[in-house]
Amino acid sequence: MNGDKRGKKLMTVCICIFLSVVFLVTSFVQKKVMKEEKTSQKGQVQMSKEPVVEPELYQEGELITIYFTNTEQIDEKGALPYKELEQLTEKTQAFLISHGIEETEIQVIDGSLRKDGKKTFFSCKVGKSVLHIGFHEDTEEFEFSFRRGGA
Repeated sequence: MNGDKRGKKLMTVCICIFLSVVFLVTSFVQKKVMKEEKTSQKGQVQMSKEPVVEPELYQEGELITIYFTNTEQIDEKGALPYKELEQLTEKTQAFLISHGIEETEIQVIDGSLRKDGKKTFFSCKVGKSVLHIGFHEDTEEFEFSFRRGGA
């Protein structure tokens, strides 16, 4: 019987050692996984802080390389119908390319918006030139013209 008790004690000690080893390994693996997740989350947060600019495409598949700044007055006052607002960038870029102008930033000039019946006009600064843009509601056409050398 004495041997039986020794065997049970030895078995209990072995089970305890085995469970301790399993617990230590599990803890180590969990810490490692948590550390990797934390590192991954930091990378995602840093990546999310950087603006992701995906180029838009023309209907014909060309990249849109220009952007308008300061368009609040046009947007807020409903100066252009929604469909035409979507086409404004495309049509403006096509006009600039046709005139060999490679500017990317077009700034709407404050206070330049005016309506004359069914015609809407506003001006934009493009480099050192002023671009006048008109929209005719009847024909749904844009009209562009340049005045070089500043406002």
